[in-house]
Amino acid sequence: MRSIVLSSLIMCAMLVALSGCKPDDEGGPPASINWAAWAPSGSRIAVTTSDSGMKANMLWVVDAVGVGKPKLLTQWLADPPGRPVWRGDGEMLAVAGGVPSTTELQIVHAGKAGESVIWRKRIDGGYPQWSPDGRLVAWDNSTAGQARIGIVDVSARRVQYVPTSTDTTSFPKWSRDGRQISFCNLGKTSDIPPSGLYIVNVDGTGERRVAPLPGMVHAVWRDAAEIVYFLKRTKGNTSDLELWILNTKTGAATESFRAVGLPKWVSLRELSWSKDCNRALVVASERQGPVGDIYLIDILQRRTRRLTNDGRNAWPSWSGDESEIAFLRDTDSLWTMGAEGTRQRKVLDIAALVSAVR
Repeated sequence: MRSIVLSSLIMCAMLVALSGCKPDDEGGPPASINWAAWAPSGSRIAVTTSDSGMKANMLWVVDAVGVGKPKLLTQWLADPPGRPVWRGDGEMLAVAGGVPSTTELQIVHAGKAGESVIWRKRIDGGYPQWSPDGRLVAWDNSTAGQARIGIVDVSARRVQYVPTSTDTTSFPKWSRDGRQISFCNLGKTSDIPPSGLYIVNVDGTGERRVAPLPGMVHAVWRDAAEIVYFLKRTKGNTSDLELWILNTKTGAATESFRAVGLPKWVSLRELSWSKDCNRALVVASERQGPVGDIYLIDILQRRTRRLTNDGRNAWPSWSGDESEIAFLRDTDSLWTMGAEGTRQRKVLDIAALVSAVR
């Protein structure tokens, strides 16, 4: 009986949080949409919602063209929510939410409502990433004095940890063949071990520093041997982004392209790469913060284009065929647009998700 009552109270708290109201209609902080991620194919988009007052977070799948009712896949109380990450076949999602030591990682079926969670675990870190073959999920499992990469075999529910000599294992990324993982050690180049971009084999061997990079760098594997990343150079009220290509076999890094004249505050956390790494989406603003306007950087055509001009925009995500982009506007609505910024359309707002759980 106690478990039934407790479950009812938790669900009540979730609904109250999402509606943005306190009990007895006393008012409260509004609910918000935090992240968006387009599925590898089709028109499905995963979004997370939260309410900072009640610390209630939910993972949804919605249709970009407005077909059907939004599906609530899972919910958790750790705050803040993380970005949902699709498996390559679009059948599953990985999502982590919370602060270090209270983060919960969940793996869920994307097509099932209700009992969709197939694995969950409290972890120290976050930023889950699917392996290229979809069997494994890796995440940053850094804690004070111990940095390691967690890996779970989704079918076997078996967890292993890849130890490192570094202080952090931020932003792990799988190599294209699934044999290695790159990550950032944050800090200073004078630290021991020094900050930079590192690579380690999945079995824990062969750890090496491949680039002396300062701070946070979202590097991605372009092919089996090359990693690409942006470095930001701020000059007064503007910033330039330098695209670098690193050969992991030789250690040689070359600057390939420079996007100049962007607003001062460029969020590389919100960087979204195309599959071939020839186009990237970034969020930039004249004021410090996680929202602004979305810019397209086209490496092959060597051009930069501003795609949005209205509202506060965040978290762009390519569609599976890269003809469209999903993004958030003003923290309360999900939008889509064409790859060049055309056909901007609101898909839904927070009210539609509130209605879906009532």
